[in-house]
Amino acid sequence: KHVELIADALTQIQDIQIKWVHFGDGICFNELKRRVEKFSSNIECELKGRVSNRDVLAYYSENVVDCFITVSETEGGCPVSIMEALSYGVPVIATAVGGIPEMLQNTGNILLPKYPSVEQIVLQIRNLYAKDSYFLEKIRRENIYRWNEWFNEEVNNVKFISILKELE
Repeated sequence: KHVELIADALTQIQDIQIKWVHFGDGICFNELKRRVEKFSSNIECELKGRVSNRDVLAYYSENVVDCFITVSETEGGCPVSIMEALSYGVPVIATAVGGIPEMLQNTGNILLPKYPSVEQIVLQIRNLYAKDSYFLEKIRRENIYRWNEWFNEEVNNVKFISILKELE
């Protein structure tokens, strides 16, 4: 998942107040803990570790999240984590791998290359931070709409059943 790239990018940002909340652990979690110790005082960091999906969704519903970042170099399709972020209208910065480009096409979300440099991640965090509230609200509305149209299980189940009935 290359989460260390996010930590390295945040280390380079010293003029913006940032709160980074990271869900998940893995084999590099201890290394990640060491990297965040180098953050300057403008970066507040919460490494939540492994939590239930219910807890992640509760966090989204109880907090305003300004950005979801993933820098995975591979995905087997459309990541559920991005679908969840979209469902809460969270702007996304993600690598262009797997089904992510299709998920985010024609939106104000940001695609990084498959192997982004730390500098590219810093640049895109800064780009998103510099957007005005109108633009960000537009992304939020688009993301919720996209989730409802493409990824909402209840909507898709109704569509799927309708298609099956037409085949009878």
